[in-house]
Amino acid sequence: MKIDFRINESFGQLLVNAKASWTAGPNTQSNCLSATTQIWVAVRTASNETRYIKLSPGIVAAGQGFGPSGSTSPSWSSLFCFSADSTASCEIETRTRELLLTVLQFESFDVITEAQSLSDLQSDFTRKATTSKPADSSALDALLNDAIDSTYSSNESLPADNGVVAESAELAEAADTSKVDSAQSAKATAERVVALFGSSLSQYTAPAHACESERTTSQWAQVRGTCEFTLRQESNHDFLCESDGQPQSIHTTSSAKINLAKDVRAFTDIRVSPEGWAAFVIELNSDLHNYSIARLQTNRWQITTDNGRLADIQELGRSLESLTSYCRDNPSG
Repeated sequence: MKIDFRINESFGQLLVNAKASWTAGPNTQSNCLSATTQIWVAVRTASNETRYIKLSPGIVAAGQGFGPSGSTSPSWSSLFCFSADSTASCEIETRTRELLLTVLQFESFDVITEAQSLSDLQSDFTRKATTSKPADSSALDALLNDAIDSTYSSNESLPADNGVVAESAELAEAADTSKVDSAQSAKATAERVVALFGSSLSQYTAPAHACESERTTSQWAQVRGTCEFTLRQESNHDFLCESDGQPQSIHTTSSAKINLAKDVRAFTDIRVSPEGWAAFVIELNSDLHNYSIARLQTNRWQITTDNGRLADIQELGRSLESLTSYCRDNPSG
């Protein structure tokens, strides 16, 4: 794999552009990288410390050259992280600005993606099944006749064996197809959740109060497979009631890993506030580590937007509830 990326500043905001090209090995499918693939680049600083930068390039099939450029706008306090994980702590803004002015060495990278889609696995299974050694047909016939005899009375007419075998094969094939279709639908829903966090639900601003300025919160989501999500929030506002009369800037960052197959207890109804925001809460079965400066723990995660995005947060809620149902039935998904 080859990676080309640029880090720029535009109107005070960071802008990270990345694109990637790759070739598949002899046992690797050309389309095994999902659209949500992320790449963590290991960076060696001038003080011999290692930090990690997350890239989200556009992904194409193997052997097609560089794909489209993927652009993200991370906050200044989430660019240089201490480990290759979305829940990791990162350098504060002042340190980030300092590092960007120094000589950095880019040493290696890690690729986070789905190794293979369930539909591809099903195709592999089908190919293996059709090339396996045939079973003893007489033994199968005997077992089939026993099963039919136990179902029908002796005076009922029995369907021909080949018809029963054909019907059984058709039912099995239909069940396999339904399972693959369900997995593909769940995967598309998971990608839609990530897309909502990356677009219409990426940021909202809460109104000011007596001692607080407007509070701006940014939200991100990352998914591994279909059921494991990493959620991240960053919030900025000014505290206006300091004794010296000067506003104090307050910045908070938190993130948590949630496995929909086992961690979710319930989803609350969406609450629409007269102050102009809408939100719902994911209630968890137990405390999850909520990685922030204080390393707190939480048993709930709130997702908020302005009430002009009500339709989008309703779609997000329905999508997460649908995925949770799927993941509970398919915990390895």
